[in-house]
Amino acid sequence: MRLDPRAALAVLTAALLTGSAAGQATADSHQGPPRDRTTAARTAAADRMYHTWATDVNLRANEADQATCSRYPSVSTCPDVRQRVQPHHQLYVYCQQPGQTVGGNPYWVLVNDYTDSNTGWLAGYYIDYPDDRLPDVPDC
Repeated sequence: MRLDPRAALAVLTAALLTGSAAGQATADSHQGPPRDRTTAARTAAADRMYHTWATDVNLRANEADQATCSRYPSVSTCPDVRQRVQPHHQLYVYCQQPGQTVGGNPYWVLVNDYTDSNTGWLAGYYIDYPDDRLPDVPDC
């Protein structure tokens, strides 16, 4: 039996998205990405561990319909904020998916925050890496 890739993604997302929702907050979008991120670029590619450059970045999910968030990640399709990610948090990136463009970056990433043990989506714009797409990270 062959599994539809969209169904497989929905099952993966549902399995990964466990945990409690956190209060709503927005990322500090006033400062923009740091100008020199070459150190982060060199070290992040090796093991899919990344950080954010901004404070209070929303880690999002859709508790009522987890597959909706996976199809097209955005603020409206992923309305539930699980937590606020900080720059010192270690993020493992499972995959990346085009979604709502944030800060010129159309990609969103499905991450596990090792610091607070939460899984969810966040806009790729906030990942401390100089390009929109992350290297060695598969599409969702």
